[in-house]
Formats: sequence, C-alpha cells, structure tokens
Amino acid sequence: ILGVTNRFGYKGITLGATVDARIGGVMFSRTADINNFTGNGVKTTFNDRKPWVVPNSVQKVEQDDGSIIYVENTTAIDQQHQDDYYSADALAEEYLIDKSYVKLREVTLGYTIPQRLLNDTPFASLSVSVFGRNLLIFRPVDNQFVDPETTTFGNGIEADFGEFSANPSVRTYGFGLKATF
Repeated sequence: ILGVTNRFGYKGITLGATVDARIGGVMFSRTADINNFTGNGVKTTFNDRKPWVVPNSVQKVEQDDGSIIYVENTTAIDQQHQDDYYSADALAEEYLIDKSYVKLREVTLGYTIPQRLLNDTPFASLSVSVFGRNLLIFRPVDNQFVDPETTTFGNGIEADFGEFSANPSVRTYGFGLKATF
C-alpha cells in the first residue's frame, strides 16, 4: 500500500492531488459470482448463449465386461444448466480476483483572493476551492467488477476477505469557501 500527495501553488492558485495504490493481494468477489449466476457476466455469453460442450470434459462409459473407460464428452449443456458449470462452488477460484489498484483519490483546485482586493471588506483572507474524490481507478483486467476497497464484511480482519455484493464506491464533488475576519 502506498500513497502520494502533492500540492502546487502559483500566484494564489493551488492544485493538489492524492494518488493511492495497492499492489498484490487476492479477494473474493460475490459481485462476479452473481453476474455469472444471473447471466450478466461476460463468461455467460460464451457461444452466443447456445448449447456448448464443456472444454476438456469426458464421459464415463461402462463396458460390457464391467470395466470403465473415459471418452471425450460430446454432450452439450444448454442455457438452463450453464450455472452448473459456472457456479458449482460458491467460493470458486474464478471469483478470486486481484486486489491491486491505483486510485486518483482526490484532486483540489483552489484560489486565494489577493489581499489588495480585500482591503475595503471585512475579510482578512478569502479563498475558494473545488474538489473531486474517487475520480479514477485503475484495476487489473481480471477485476471488472468492484473497487477493491469496498466491502460489506465490516472493517476488521474479515474485510480483507473480499466483498459480498457491496455497493460501488462513491465519486463526490464539492466546493469550499474559507474566510478569515
């Protein structure tokens, strides 16, 4: 986990930015699981949602003498049974995703009114600013689903486990006014 905050100023104008990053880690994504379960996941569009044969699958065949052999599977599964393939295990490995991210946490732009313009006012100083938070997030390709910081497991050690259909993180915008009398 790392973070960088910079602030630059020139002639009363200030620009500040905070960037946070996390490199590594794995989390469970219930959102990914539910997307596949409901048919909204990219994986569920395989073969245009027409019946298909599970790759590298085999069929068990019992011979006349009682011995068993395995032959290449040629039986297709249909749309109703694709969930058996995608979600047979609620904690399937395919729902473990990389927790890495780089996030533009905050950008602030401010302006301080020059003192000479405040001489005949009750203000000793006056500044205005605008800000945005959670503006951008860059995630690994295997995480198309969630902000790795969102969780519904609380804020303790269990929060490191992952997310269980968490709400998306919120992007906020605002302004500030600072006056000294």
